[in-house]
Amino acid sequence: MSASLPRAYKEGYQDFYGRDFLVTPDVLIPRPETEQIIDTILNLAGKPYLPGVKPGPNQLPENLVILDVGTGSGCIAITIKKELPDAKVYATDISEPALKIAQKFQLPLLVDLRDITEQFGDNYYKNRHPKAPWLGKWFAKIKIRQRNKVLKQANAISTISPWHQDFLRKWNKQVHLIYNGYDPAQFYAEDIPTATFRISYIGRIYAFQSTALVEKAVRELNLPNVELNTHTPDRDPIPLNEVGNELRHSCMALVLTNPNAKG
Repeated sequence: MSASLPRAYKEGYQDFYGRDFLVTPDVLIPRPETEQIIDTILNLAGKPYLPGVKPGPNQLPENLVILDVGTGSGCIAITIKKELPDAKVYATDISEPALKIAQKFQLPLLVDLRDITEQFGDNYYKNRHPKAPWLGKWFAKIKIRQRNKVLKQANAISTISPWHQDFLRKWNKQVHLIYNGYDPAQFYAEDIPTATFRISYIGRIYAFQSTALVEKAVRELNLPNVELNTHTPDRDPIPLNEVGNELRHSCMALVLTNPNAKG
């Protein structure tokens, strides 16, 4: 087994919310910051989720139904069911096994696919095999071909970006836009005077993304009172419920994309 594999893939499991979940290179490794999703749901349900933190009133319907789309290791769906046993929890994923199960039991197949997949580009796969970039390109073609096969046979596809909706309609016309978690109670505009011109980036930084150009520009231009704040899971992370407040105290929000992305 490659020495470059993450520890969770080598050991075959990863802790999530106090439970061990089986993981393989076919699924993403459960991340500590993803546990905030469970915290948020438990808080909405009026359940205690952190020592010393008093939960609010129950804001969820009595017959709660939760759909975990793109479940991977199943850590979110299983944890919610363990913490809220009365809730109906469904988990789905895009994969060849999922397609076969749907066909066998004549079940509808819903595929959820986010635009981040298209933004990786060929360089991501090449970088996974720096000594043999052709191997990464070959790997990418196989994975994308498998994905497109599933897309063609899906009953419906969901995504969050209008451009990605048009892109996916090459393989299936039944592509729908879904809610992306926007919370008007947290994300609202407010004029807040600041002592510095604050530029903020919040979120994960993938292999094809970098804040280096912005950092270089701020450093070389030597602009007075300019501050660049980067909040990632590995670098000065902030809780999910503080994101809106951080943005309101920022003068500019930084968005990172892949200039080589197709589509």
